[in-house]
Amino acid sequence: MRNPFQATLETYSPEGFVAKLNPAGSALVYSTYLGRREPTHGIAIDPSGNAYVTLEYGGFVAKIAEGAPPDLSISKSHTGNFTFGVNGVYILRVTNVGTGPTIGTITVTDTLTNGLSFVSGTGTGWTCSASGRTVTCTSPGPIAAGASSSITLTVGVAGAAVPSADNTASVSTSGEQNLSNNTATDPTTVEWGTVIDLSITKTHTGSFQVGGPVGTYLVTVTNVGSKPTTHPATITDTLPTGLSFVVRTFTTLSCSASGQIVTCPLSTGLTPGTTATFAITVEASAAAFPSVVNTVTVSTEGDTNSANNTASDLTPVGGLRIVASAGTPQFAAAETAFATPLAATVQNAYGNAIPGATVTFAAPSSGASGTFANGTTTTTAVTNSTGIATASTFTANAIPGTYTVTATTSSVTSAATFTLTNGGVLSVVDQEASAGASVNMPVTLSDGTG
Repeated sequence: MRNPFQATLETYSPEGFVAKLNPAGSALVYSTYLGRREPTHGIAIDPSGNAYVTLEYGGFVAKIAEGAPPDLSISKSHTGNFTFGVNGVYILRVTNVGTGPTIGTITVTDTLTNGLSFVSGTGTGWTCSASGRTVTCTSPGPIAAGASSSITLTVGVAGAAVPSADNTASVSTSGEQNLSNNTATDPTTVEWGTVIDLSITKTHTGSFQVGGPVGTYLVTVTNVGSKPTTHPATITDTLPTGLSFVVRTFTTLSCSASGQIVTCPLSTGLTPGTTATFAITVEASAAAFPSVVNTVTVSTEGDTNSANNTASDLTPVGGLRIVASAGTPQFAAAETAFATPLAATVQNAYGNAIPGATVTFAAPSSGASGTFANGTTTTTAVTNSTGIATASTFTANAIPGTYTVTATTSSVTSAATFTLTNGGVLSVVDQEASAGASVNMPVTLSDGTG
């Protein structure tokens, strides 16, 4: 029931019920029972909107006049211009310009324009929340005739709101008949602000390998300031020893190199909140094993915050592997050359042959061992196009026994090994010689294969 003339129903007698809606049909003006034990028969409306109901007994006519209705109006305002990255504040003011108080919940709805986001809404008696960009504030009221109630609406300001945001709010409550003053729009100028601030990050993708496929660094520059860049920016990456720049023509933003210094130009006009990404591709040599730290910087005129202009990336680099590919195991008589030259194969983690790698072969420096063609226990050889390094001829010394020769190269974690066995010379007694005399006769120890 709203503004009832008779709020209760006399159940033992037939009675009438009268209700009136506002012109839009969206709100109830009043509703009432009528009769007081006397049936109703007819109804008429005068030019002022008053209702007249005839009753059965005595031709009594009851006049139902409207209660004093509320009439809410809303205004929306702000002070100064909004600035990107700085919260803005709107004041929503709801005023009852009607002749009666509000009865029922009062609702204010504000659909924020693109680039504005809800932060908070406060006001005496108001509760505010948001779903997406639609802000809804409710109050149980009442707001008396001639009184006002205000909401402080705080919004975040993003780049999409530049250069202007026309924001509209509306108010509603039950019983209103004048809806023409229930909406307010506040045109708002939004500025970029005065701060240019570029930040930079650097990451790598995939596994970097010595002699392997190219590795890629992703360098991202973001304008975290409140003003677009007004001059070109320069990204500089000084590659550490062991990495070399590889030109990739398919990238949108291109980079070039002079020696170890890679530069990537960025044109003017990087707006706040936007990013630019560069791909820097490199190859790794043995000098990069087992890891490198790669550092990149960004600079532009007007950027006074240097704290976020540098980024570093610790990059693990996989090494090589070396395996014995020929000459193990084998046997040779004392002081004779081994039949098969020692050979080692160098590959990366993907199984690709590594040509041009220097391999060092080393035999024991004492005991059973041997010497290479250079007369020492060590020698070097360079891998060919298939990744194989072959040592010079290796000759057993006079000491019999089994031993290990190793082969190593840079950026490997373990050596290749060769198992070799030397024969020897035995001293035997000549039975036909004079008593106590002996002769040395060479006897070849065999591995049983010949």
